[in-house]
Amino acid sequence: MSGHCHLHIKPRQANVLILLVVAVVLQLLLQHSNVAYFSGPLKKMLAINIVHRFHHLGTAKEGDVNFGLFTSLTDRLLGTSYFDEDRTIGTEDIGISTQPNYPIGYLSQLTEPFGLDRQQKKH
Repeated sequence: MSGHCHLHIKPRQANVLILLVVAVVLQLLLQHSNVAYFSGPLKKMLAINIVHRFHHLGTAKEGDVNFGLFTSLTDRLLGTSYFDEDRTIGTEDIGISTQPNYPIGYLSQLTEPFGLDRQQKKH
C-alpha cells in the first residue's frame, strides 16, 4: 500500500458537488455585495446581505451574529440572529476594532494574515 487515499466520486455525485460549490460561491458573492437584491417578508429568514452585514460590525459584541450561509435558522436556534431594520450600516461601522489600521486594499487584506505587508513596512 502506497499510503495514498483514493476518493472515488461517481459522475452524479460530482455534479451535485459542483452545483453545491457554485451555489456557495454565488451566495457568498451576493451576501457580501452592496446590491439591494431582496426585500420582503423572507428577508429575516434568509441570510441576505443586509442581514449578514451585521456580522461584519467592528466590535465582537455587535459582530458575533448572523453566521448563516443560506438561512438564519441556525442563528435563530443558537440566539445569534440579529437584524435592526432602522439601522444603516456604513463602511465606517465595518472592520476589526482591535486592529484599526487593518489594510483596506483587497490584495493587502489577502496577504495580511501572513504578515507580508508588515514585513514590507519594516524594510
